[in-house]
Amino acid sequence: KIHQNQNMIVVGSPETSVQIVFPANIKLETAVVIVDINLLTHVNIRNAKRIYSSINTLFEKITDTIPYRYLGEINSEMSQYASVVTKNNDVDLVGGLLTEGAVLNLLASQLRDYNNEHNTEALSSLCRSELAKISSLGAYILDHLDEKVTIHDLSNFFLLSPKKLQLGTKHLYGETVSNYMSNLKMSVAKDLFITTDLNVSEVCYKIGISSKSYFSKIFKKRYGVYPSLFKQEVLK
Repeated sequence: KIHQNQNMIVVGSPETSVQIVFPANIKLETAVVIVDINLLTHVNIRNAKRIYSSINTLFEKITDTIPYRYLGEINSEMSQYASVVTKNNDVDLVGGLLTEGAVLNLLASQLRDYNNEHNTEALSSLCRSELAKISSLGAYILDHLDEKVTIHDLSNFFLLSPKKLQLGTKHLYGETVSNYMSNLKMSVAKDLFITTDLNVSEVCYKIGISSKSYFSKIFKKRYGVYPSLFKQEVLK
């Protein structure tokens, strides 16, 4: 069973096959990167040779005659690259470069996770299904952006203890739950200043912060400028 935002690696050969069964009536978005090792050896590009060397080193103990499957970690960084691969429909030069960069980053993230499989502190006390829940934290916050969400609200919604929420958020995003929520709200506020005509008070209301002075303080801490001055610069 694959969880949301989890990566999977399968290794095979022309003589072996791997079947993936998708559940019925469930909308899925997946990004699949297929690497043909034999082709990499014939391409005179530095990155191709480096990818070939890295993959060979990581999977040197796996034989071609037996299909191999690895179910990796829950990784929010990987989901961002996968989102570009699945949603970027631009076929111009810039669009192509964005997709190519996302594919390479996706592959690199998968190989890095595979290599560091046994060095993950969070997995010692959090199972993958719990990490999968926490990987949806950002979506939940955005859906409740104008509300004052506490860690206890999140704990009740995700059916996880506050301690597990903190540990999982630190593992996936490198931040505490409070800092992650704050930074996400500030990112939305910045985007609202750029894309709308809302003033500072209206933006505060939109992101669920009642104190204008507190909002100004944490916005300046995040972006180095008070929101009022940032708005003025945008309007120039």
